[in-house]
Amino acid sequence: LNKKLQPGKLTVLLQRGRGDIGAIRALLPVTLPTKTKQWLSNSLLGGQFRMDQGKIEGDLQAGNFLDKGTVTLSAVITAGKFRMVPKWPVFDAVSGRLSLQNRRLRFTIDSAIFVKQQIAQLEGSLSGLGTNKPLLTLSGQSSGEIAELLTFMKAQKLDRGATGAFMKAARGFGAMDLTLEYLFGSRKLGKFSGVYYFQNQSLTLLSGLRLSDIQGKLVFDNTHIAATDLTASVFSGPLTADLFFTFKPGIREIKA
Repeated sequence: LNKKLQPGKLTVLLQRGRGDIGAIRALLPVTLPTKTKQWLSNSLLGGQFRMDQGKIEGDLQAGNFLDKGTVTLSAVITAGKFRMVPKWPVFDAVSGRLSLQNRRLRFTIDSAIFVKQQIAQLEGSLSGLGTNKPLLTLSGQSSGEIAELLTFMKAQKLDRGATGAFMKAARGFGAMDLTLEYLFGSRKLGKFSGVYYFQNQSLTLLSGLRLSDIQGKLVFDNTHIAATDLTASVFSGPLTADLFFTFKPGIREIKA
């Protein structure tokens, strides 16, 4: 507390701290809204942090430092364990950096594991901390087993029923670029878009036909999935195919 400041004001400077990731919760003002504290408790599950700098400043009589003061934190994370969205699986083995500035939490994940996918260079932010509907945005790359990824997307309804409309099973490793928005407290699916890169996977269609050695890419967003010039092997021979699927009104088309 700086005695030169006006009465009733607090300034705390934090430098070069380190410890368990759960300790970050203890550094935030007790005046944070209940929903924000619950999200932090459910999201920051483990790991270590090294704080570069931090500052908490504001009027002690104010109801909320996030609006009438300054709350900033910057830290490096190692071996982190986070749950970004309620009911989502955990992001494990997280290495990266996070920063907090009043109502916005920003993070850069250099590497992590999510549903057996290797995550690389994931940028994200959570804006509107302490409000009824904070917005989470994510943008990054992943690679891993397609079956695990599809299981997650089906469970969260991110595929909008698309995979079940034309395939029975999938195997093999691939890569994906993804951008996602998730609005907490909303029943509507957030915006998403991306590209999935096939790397010699195999798919079994609903008809029982099996495609192997698939190469090419799928482009997708909230409205459709499309691919042109996918190549694969079927009945020991080459195949070239185009695919188009819309979520509304549910147009499905495969040309081979």
